[in-house]
Formats: sequence, structure tokens, C-alpha cells
Amino acid sequence: MGNQLEREHDVGPVVATGGPDGIWKIYTAKKKDTGEPVSIWVFEKKQLEKHSRDVQEAVLAMLRADVTNLSRLVHPNVLRDFSGLPKVPSALENFELDPLEAKLGLLELAEGLAFLHGHARIVHRNVCPESIFLTQKGMWKLGGFHFGLFLSSRQARETMRLDYREFDYKPPFRVSPNLDYMAPEAADGQWEPSSDMWSLGMVAWQLHTRKPPPSTRNNLLTHRAVVERIRSMDWTQFPDALQDVRTFLESPYFKDTLLLALVFLNDLITKDNPSKLKFFKGLASVLPRFPPRLIKEKVVAALLAELGRSEGELQALVLQSVLASSRGTLTASEFSRLVLPSLLPLITPEAPMPCLLLLLGELETLAKLAPPDDVSQYLVPLVVRALESPNPKLNEEALKQLPKVAAVRDVVVPRLELLMANTRLEPIRARILITLKDVVEIVDKSTVSDRVLAIVDTCLAIDRSAPTLMRCIVVYDLISDKVGMEITAARILPFVVPLLLEPQLGAQQVIPLFPRRRAG
Repeated sequence: MGNQLEREHDVGPVVATGGPDGIWKIYTAKKKDTGEPVSIWVFEKKQLEKHSRDVQEAVLAMLRADVTNLSRLVHPNVLRDFSGLPKVPSALENFELDPLEAKLGLLELAEGLAFLHGHARIVHRNVCPESIFLTQKGMWKLGGFHFGLFLSSRQARETMRLDYREFDYKPPFRVSPNLDYMAPEAADGQWEPSSDMWSLGMVAWQLHTRKPPPSTRNNLLTHRAVVERIRSMDWTQFPDALQDVRTFLESPYFKDTLLLALVFLNDLITKDNPSKLKFFKGLASVLPRFPPRLIKEKVVAALLAELGRSEGELQALVLQSVLASSRGTLTASEFSRLVLPSLLPLITPEAPMPCLLLLLGELETLAKLAPPDDVSQYLVPLVVRALESPNPKLNEEALKQLPKVAAVRDVVVPRLELLMANTRLEPIRARILITLKDVVEIVDKSTVSDRVLAIVDTCLAIDRSAPTLMRCIVVYDLISDKVGMEITAARILPFVVPLLLEPQLGAQQVIPLFPRRRAG
């Protein structure tokens, strides 16, 4: 591999191959100085030792052309260089692309070809699966520029070796473009940008039918026979515009709602706030239609990047989309690793009010998504701070969500006690009493008799309106079931019996709430 590469990188195993007949071995690696993941492409010369000098020279010339051409091309859908490709998944044997993933991949390949044809003025001449590489983030990139022809020069056309025969033939190393994907005119040495479009069409056909094109076995006669069969098809339904990559990019094929949403997400940093607001208000309705793999690889990452740079109403909308994307898609470990770090700045007292209210409103969802340790470390303090906040909206939202999350209910009784003593708002008192009905079910007997009873007593000392009295009686009844007759007689009845004299209540409202005690 070379001492310099090994000095500068921690090199892992071979994870993929590339180029004609998999001539490149692709190793996963990390740069030692930065830890950045890269891929190292290696050609081992010993593969050539048993072959003639002509074969050796042809293969080396092809590989040198690949490296030279790549060094001259810079585009998001073209490989940057041989250390720029993130790790490729190693287990692709049973991997199946979703139709939307295939469409997105074809869009990225077409954009790469548009750059090659329009800006770089180069014909790729070997668009086929062996020249297409998927990054760790699911991005499709064109590589394999061994046979690239710069349109400003005809020298490459004259010197290129076409290693095809008029019989089935397997060369020791293929040093010509893949004949199975080659346009008819290209097999005769006539190369134009439209030749790449033919090849892209063959790739598209393979993606959507999940079948490779007919094998030519490197046989020119077989290739011509395949072309003749294709020519005999009904072409009236095929628009001429497909011969031009720019027009292809504008075709109805790429007007799919989900695809347009992915394209917008990829370009968020270039959009203005009004456009983003409009987009995110409609995104929630289409998120359930995305394949889970695209949610993980494309959607969540784009949303989290936008969450970190947005504010106000837009930030709340983005947060809503983040939670909707995570729900039902991410595992607890994935949520903890991918999403939670971006949410932590919003789980603080200084966070914007709309985001705090949204997080509290989604407390049950967050508790299901996050591992138990994260619930204790981050969500419980969020609720506690909301209960202790002077903001009534936060108080009320936290109280609404408390009954839904056991891990939170277990630690909030002291905060409920403090909130009941300090609040002047009847809706907050009502919400505390509603919450206590659930708390009674999950805390121990001593906590109920010592602290929950004290909260109800405090409420009655502050507010003796009819609705509050009725709510207190309901809670007293639940407490009585929990603590037994002795504590009921000593601690509850002394509060309840005087309520019979309250002008707002009558015996018919109080006594039926204690049927078991009355019958005894």
C-alpha cells in the first residue's frame, strides 16, 4: 500500500471494489491527524505480473487516466479524489433500493453528468454500476474516469483502445468501457454526450426492473443484436428530450413530491426564511411517506443542521419535523446518538418558549425514543424546571404531560407541593389535582400519606370553590383506597366531613364518593 499512506492513516479492511472488473480495492481508513473517515483506493501491481507487457501498459494507462481526470473535476456528484469517499457499506448482497432512493440516485448522477457535459466538457464514456459509488450518507457519485473524453480534444478518441471482438471474449483485464451499457454509436467509436445518456438510461432500467441489461460477453455482434431488439420497440412514448441531460433533469420524472422535498432539504442553507417557513409547514404531512432509510440518511441530518442555525417560529417548526421524523423510525440508541445532542441546547431555561412548550408537549414521545438513562438525565430536569418556572404556560404543559411518563412522575411530588403553595391561578391548581390522581397510583403509601395529602390540604386552604372542592374529594377518595381506613379516619375524614356544610356542595355530592366507607 505504501509507507506514506500507512503513516498518515489508520487503515481498516477492504470494504468495496471499484473500476472495471473491481480492479481497485477500497479500504476504509481514518486520517491520523484529524480522525476524518476516508477511503483509500489501492491497485496492486502484482495483479499484472502474469500478463504481457501490452496488457500491463494498457491497464496502467487506464488507471493513470482515471486519477488524472478526477484531479481536474470538482463537483458534489463527482468523486473529489481517492481519499474523499466515506466508508462504503460492506454488506450489500441483499441490499434493495427503495424506488425513491433510486430516483434520488439518478437525479444525483444526472446532475453529475450535467456538470461533466456542460462545464467540464467531458464525456464519461463508462456510466455503469462499476463507476457509481454510494457514500456513507447515501449520496451517489460518479467515478471511473478511466475513459473520459474531453470534448475539446480528439486525441483520446484516436488513441483509445476498444478491446472488443466479434465473439464471446473475456480479457485478462478489461481496458475498455463496459459494452453492456454502451450506446450503439459508441461501439463504433462515435462518442457524444448523448452516449452517456444511453448508459444512464440502462442504469435507470436496471434500478427499476432490478435486472441487469442483457450480457454482451464483450462480443460486438451480441451488442449489435441487443441494440436491434431495443430499436424494434415502440419509441413513440419516449421523448427526444431524454437525450439531453439538462432537459432530463427538468422532466416530470423528477417532479415527485418526496423527491422535491429531499432536494429542498439538501439546499436549505441557500433558502430564505419565508421559503423555509412555507416548506416546513407542509413537511409534516409528507414525512410518513418517506422510506425509513432515507429518513435516517437524508432527512434527519438536514433537519438537525437547520435546527442549529434557525430561530423563532422557524426553529419550532424544524423541531416539530425532527420529532416527527424520529418517531417510529429511530431506535433508542440511534436517537440518543444522532438527535439528542442537537436537542440539548433547547432543554435549558434559556431556550425559546415555543421550543420548550413543544418539547414538553412531546414528552411522551421523547420518553419512548430516548434510553432510560437519557430520560433521567435530560427529560426529568426539563419537567422539573417547567414546574418551577414562573411561566404559567410551562406549568400547565408540564402538568398535562406528567401522567404519561412514569420516570418523571416519580420525582415531581415535591415540585407539585411547591407549585400548589405558590400559584395564584385556578387552572394550575386544577391541573395539579388532575395530575395527583395519577401520582397516587404510582408512589408508595408513605409518600401519599405524608406529601400528597399535604398538597390537597394546601389547595383547600387556598381555594374552596365548588369545582376545586369536587376535585379534592375525588383525590381524597383515591388516597383513601391507597392508605387504608386508619389513615382515612385520622387524616381524610376530618377534612371531608366539614364539606357537607359547604353551601356550594350537598350531601348527595360528597357521600357517594365514599360508598365503601359509608356501607361499613
